[in-house]
Amino acid sequence: MSKGERLRAWWRLRTGEARVAVGPRSAVFAPVEDAGLIVVDEEQDSAYKQDERPRYSGREVALWRWQVEGATVVLGSATPAVESYQAARSGSWSLERMPGRVKSRALPEVRMVDMRDEWRASGRNLLSRVLHEALGDRLQKGEQSLVLLNRRGFASVLICRACGDRAECPRCSVTLTLHRVDNALRCHYCDYREPVRRVCGQCGSDALHDLGFGTERLHHALERAFPGARIGRFDADQTQRRGAYGRILAAFAAGLRGRRRGARGGGRVGEAVHL
Repeated sequence: MSKGERLRAWWRLRTGEARVAVGPRSAVFAPVEDAGLIVVDEEQDSAYKQDERPRYSGREVALWRWQVEGATVVLGSATPAVESYQAARSGSWSLERMPGRVKSRALPEVRMVDMRDEWRASGRNLLSRVLHEALGDRLQKGEQSLVLLNRRGFASVLICRACGDRAECPRCSVTLTLHRVDNALRCHYCDYREPVRRVCGQCGSDALHDLGFGTERLHHALERAFPGARIGRFDADQTQRRGAYGRILAAFAAGLRGRRRGARGGGRVGEAVHL
């Protein structure tokens, strides 16, 4: 969401127009008056801890709001944190068990692929042979696919092969992420940016190499692998403008509706691979 959209969402919660807030760990600070219920899904996840300033734990803030405001807090998890489980077993907290999956649904099939074996067999491709085949099969059937990757940008780091120096943020001391769209190196913490370096800032060598990959690089790989498919990318770089995320989701939903009606040719969104 853009800053303006975040402000509007904040005001909707503050005025009471919106009664439910859904979001990442920072949503625990939503200005909801008379909060009645706070749900922390996968409460054991370390991602609820923010390491940069202001440092906080979303889970602990939820418990603090429970003590201060009297809201009911539900810490949901199939593998709860040790301290949560102990508090429930000792009677300090109530323990509610869910012995089966919702509507007794079966677990999805999960296949793990060792990319080291893939690279030895077919080179350093981003798509394994199993994934390539599965995506191709979905396209032939006029179905959609979601490919998830929790890293944006083109490459994770730009490194000098001569001296080993890495492009780092002067403010945060973390490696800068390479973005090909605007040909820039960016810090995903403070948004520091600089043009892509042509030579190493340490030794002056031009032997620079990009390592790792993000959604931008994966997007290009999918375009090369499936030139006839319509591919959308859904990350923070693509949703800067107001309403951009809504348009991306609407296009994806339109493809789903088209497939349910049996349409396969008219709107090619129904044959898309979406990120």
